[in-house]
Amino acid sequence: TGQRTVHETTLPSFTAQILHPNGTRSITGELARPNLSVDSLEHVRTDRIGELFVRATFRSKGVSATRAAAAADGWTNDRMDYFRANGSTVISWRVTWENTHERAEFVEAYDSVYQYERVNLFRSVSCDVPGRYLAISKKTVTVVQCSS
Repeated sequence: TGQRTVHETTLPSFTAQILHPNGTRSITGELARPNLSVDSLEHVRTDRIGELFVRATFRSKGVSATRAAAAADGWTNDRMDYFRANGSTVISWRVTWENTHERAEFVEAYDSVYQYERVNLFRSVSCDVPGRYLAISKKTVTVVQCSS
């Protein structure tokens, strides 16, 4: 008496499942950490931030809801790593996309709200001075931010 049956449900593992409940996206494995050449890096933690974070971040920077959704759509995985190095903070964020078109939409929106230096390899980034760096490869975008 007074007891209810609770049906077992599967909670979403990532925000894309909430945004696209009938979608077939799946995340397989963890993305590799970028190869950074910063001296004395101490890894602090790793996160996955998800498609919803990408959308919300663009909205918080004044990007329209439609453009923010388009820039975030096509997200397939990400990895954000936090480091300490010689009194500085270094954050790397690697994001993968379904295809190069989706990646290009993200970069176009990113260009409209952030200033950064485009690099081919992060081995050329020393983080001696604060800055934001972006590298593109096929369906992947990697951002590194160095702060003092």
